[in-house]
Amino acid sequence: MINKIFFFNVIWSMGSHILSRGMLLLSGMLLARNLPVDDFATYNFFIMTATIISNYSSMGLGVSSSRFFAEKKENQNTLILGNLYSISLILAIISSTLTFLFIDKVWSIETYYKWLISATVFFLILNIVPTGGVMGVEKYKDLFFLSIFNTFIMLIGVFITIKTNNISIQIYAYILSIVFLISAQSYILKEETELFRKVENFIIRKNAIKEIISFGGVMSLVSILAATAPWLLGKIILDKYSSLYFSVYSIGLQWFSLAMFIPGIVSRLILPRLVKQYKVDNQSKKEVRLTLLVTLSVSLLFLIIGTILSPHIMNWYGKEYTDFHEVIILFFIISVIYTPINVLGNIIIIKVNTRSWLFITSIWFVFILSSVYPLMSYFGFLGALYAQGIAAILLNIISYHFCRKKELI
Repeated sequence: MINKIFFFNVIWSMGSHILSRGMLLLSGMLLARNLPVDDFATYNFFIMTATIISNYSSMGLGVSSSRFFAEKKENQNTLILGNLYSISLILAIISSTLTFLFIDKVWSIETYYKWLISATVFFLILNIVPTGGVMGVEKYKDLFFLSIFNTFIMLIGVFITIKTNNISIQIYAYILSIVFLISAQSYILKEETELFRKVENFIIRKNAIKEIISFGGVMSLVSILAATAPWLLGKIILDKYSSLYFSVYSIGLQWFSLAMFIPGIVSRLILPRLVKQYKVDNQSKKEVRLTLLVTLSVSLLFLIIGTILSPHIMNWYGKEYTDFHEVIILFFIISVIYTPINVLGNIIIIKVNTRSWLFITSIWFVFILSSVYPLMSYFGFLGALYAQGIAAILLNIISYHFCRKKELI
């Protein structure tokens, strides 16, 4: 697994992730400093809500695409690949329509924003298969250059938004960036597979659907649980406290995502390679432990740097946020705790089965929801972060002991 190709994939994927996350952080800082707190909170909750709806609707298509494009690249079984695209289109139409009809049940917004969030959901779901597919065929160098263009689109949107003081401009820029990724990544897959050479590849086939659902159906539930937890915590904070506290929570999540970039890269890279090597030989325990050690070391380094810079980080967002630097530290600590889970989870999924990982994830999810209110009643706003941290410790313990029991590490 750890060879020259894998090493360069890590480098290119790292660059792509840094550009993507760095763009989100920079745009967040600029928007927070130049827009009212309520507008910044509205934008963050808009993106968070659209993302969770797309995760609800994805049916595990992301991890399924990564697996099947990696697995089927050699034998060109394009029926499954085409059916992935067809399913995503159907789900995008259904989900965007339901979003428009029912979004006001959980969030009171104007009709204009209902159209925008519905369009965002539509394109987010359409982008799931191309993104997973490009990772499956391991075209990480191409992803890096796409991230550069995508960064320019988002930053142009930020500057126009600030100039016009209209947050909807940034939402348009976000939608445009997704459309660009759908087009560019689909072109890459066209060059790498036989997928787009026959229209028949996109006709729904019973056997192909059965194979996709057998793997992705369970993983869709995992994705739903993983996406729902932070959204629910954000909604609780927004309802119980104020837009300012929710904005602080959103900022913390962005830095958490940046701190998780090495574990996230390993997670995205390790799945296609595990799939390809599964029929040849078992994953080396030594390499797994080395991967865990490297990712954990990087996360600890981020924690040290983040702790030192935390007062300055919040200053970058504006005077309203300067008193919340401990939130950044807590999110960096949480990222360290979550780091091993990326590797352990992928190994459980591939080497055992997806149902085992769903069960473990369900325990994590139930613990967060059952502990957040008691912790918030005692610690206030920070109780939501403590709930995430303690749940991550529990998830680590269970995952580690499961892997040890199955002799996977």
